[in-house]
Amino acid sequence: MSLNLVTAHTGSAHITAEQVASLIKGAISDDTTNLYRFQTGNKCEYQITDALQVQILTGDAVFNGRHFIVEETETIDIDPTSLNYTRIDGVFLEIYSDNDTSEELIRFEVVQGNEFLTSTGTPSYPATPTGIDDSHTLMHVFPWLYITTSYTTISTVEDNSKLYPNVLDITSDIDDIN
Repeated sequence: MSLNLVTAHTGSAHITAEQVASLIKGAISDDTTNLYRFQTGNKCEYQITDALQVQILTGDAVFNGRHFIVEETETIDIDPTSLNYTRIDGVFLEIYSDNDTSEELIRFEVVQGNEFLTSTGTPSYPATPTGIDDSHTLMHVFPWLYITTSYTTISTVEDNSKLYPNVLDITSDIDDIN
């Protein structure tokens, strides 16, 4: 049979990862340049919780056609800079595969930028990661947060993700136009 009910409400589990990915790519995007946070949980928002600590809160998001869930708050520690220096660190979301099993995995990776004397220089963004190790292949990378640190304090956080609108809000906006 060439017709298959993918999201049945009863019966045995039968949906495949490829079917879910196809649905996401069609409904949301397979965009490789944007990360879309959904309005679930705490919307995967970030919060500064300490002088050198940022948390990414719970929620669902999509990047490169892949849906992922932050089920528990992720705490990210940032190293201090030298006195009178500033640095921009990147918090990158990495999608990678295990070379033995081909399983796709996801993680956060913090990459430090170069320190610059605060009074005379301007810090630059850190390099985007290009690999992991011999047993994994890096597939997709997104620079989720850029965190500017001066000595022992986070001064700014640049969030590169986008909050995906609720479908009912979009429908309501379209109705208002008509």
